[in-house]
Amino acid sequence: MKVIAAAIGTKHFCTIPGWPSNDLEGLFDALSRWELDERLDCSNEPEFAGNRGVAPFRSRAWGHCVRQYDETLQKHVWVATRPIHPEHPNAVRYFGNFLEHSFGFWLDTDAPELIAKLDGAIAENLYRRRRRLCGA
Repeated sequence: MKVIAAAIGTKHFCTIPGWPSNDLEGLFDALSRWELDERLDCSNEPEFAGNRGVAPFRSRAWGHCVRQYDETLQKHVWVATRPIHPEHPNAVRYFGNFLEHSFGFWLDTDAPELIAKLDGAIAENLYRRRRRLCGA
């Protein structure tokens, strides 16, 4: 599974006791143990919802943003104009934080199997949180 670029935390800055390793295995372990902070999920924001590459806790790995007026939203929004990694124009960026902990992660990939695995782990994390909140 190919990661183009990443920062999967550092034990120095992580406030979660027992944090696993700072690699993909550690991220999947963390996703199975701690709840994601949904305040960092921009996938439902009007300027991102439905855009190519957008899913919970992920967006396109594009940058060089410019501010443009969006007629549909009736406001100015930031629009990414080119890939962060030109040699990987279809890459997506995952990013998140864990609830009640000052720790974040991000990683860029265009590997379909890794995207599917991360989407699944994030969906499971959100499902467990919602079940807990509903008392199920």
